[in-house]
Amino acid sequence: MSRSRRNFSAEFKTNLVLQLLKGEKELNVFAVENDIQPNLLRNWKKEFLTNASLAFDNKREDNLREKLAEERKEKAEYAKKVGQLTMQVVWLKKNLKKYGFLYLTAIIDWYSRCIVGWDVDDTLDTTMVINACKKAFKVAKPLIINSDQGSQFTSDKYIEFIRDNGIRQSMDGKSRWADNIMIERWFRSFKYEEAYLTEYANLKEAREAIGRYIYTYNFERCHQSIGNKRPAEVYYPVMLLDAARAAA
Repeated sequence: MSRSRRNFSAEFKTNLVLQLLKGEKELNVFAVENDIQPNLLRNWKKEFLTNASLAFDNKREDNLREKLAEERKEKAEYAKKVGQLTMQVVWLKKNLKKYGFLYLTAIIDWYSRCIVGWDVDDTLDTTMVINACKKAFKVAKPLIINSDQGSQFTSDKYIEFIRDNGIRQSMDGKSRWADNIMIERWFRSFKYEEAYLTEYANLKEAREAIGRYIYTYNFERCHQSIGNKRPAEVYYPVMLLDAARAAA
């Protein structure tokens, strides 16, 4: 009768090898006592000794320091974004037969990851962008609103709207990787989880489906980066959370 294969944890192997290295017992005796084949135990010992030097590897320590430095740099970039909204317009490449293509504007709050304003239309113009902003400003107005350099964001109508609301306009520049990273990550998730999987018969149907996706994202999905909380919980004051959920 064949012997069933046993699985050994890394912790078990390490403890066994450390005991073996004390030299108090011969390897074969130790193997019999622990019901392990001698060759297997011999291989564990060899692997352990081969990799032991990694604990004192200066290069490994240097790599760890570099990684920590990169993480600190990234956190510093994110810290600069507190009190800032970032927006983007994306061409969804969704052919609605009679209605042509769809365009979606979404605005994300950097701190909470909450989508605070959005609008979708089959026409790429400034009105759609301003409508999304008006939704975002219902709860609070940001210190800064960031965008790319698309024509909607450089138009006189948009610039005047932002100025009238007392908000500083910012546009991402070259080599500024952090400027739009949050909204780009969100759009990537939206495309693969919703847009690429759903066929919209018309603009009304698209608005309803996108609204459901954003509601789920804001009010039901937890995020590790904000302490496993939901974006809406972090963004909206407690007294406004139920009202925001009802209005979403």
